[in-house]
Amino acid sequence: MNAKIRTGTDCKNCAQPVTYDRTRSPGWQHAAQAATEAVPGGCTTAAPQQFCELCGKPVTFWQDAWADNSGCRPCGNYNRYSLGD
Repeated sequence: MNAKIRTGTDCKNCAQPVTYDRTRSPGWQHAAQAATEAVPGGCTTAAPQQFCELCGKPVTFWQDAWADNSGCRPCGNYNRYSLGD
């Protein structure tokens, strides 16, 4: 089952607005960078914040002995990626 995750419009590193442009690499970039080619505030990775659609809390990433996990652990709304696959 896929976790129900909503992608926000602000960078999780610096809280500046981000946009996605499929014609550029990387696709996610700061909105100001898209307009001026300058990176705001020295943040080098435009990574949008992701939220759980069930409770609204930010998505987290964790590992256990058998898998990589991403999503909302308290809700049980997360994806498991087996380390053996």
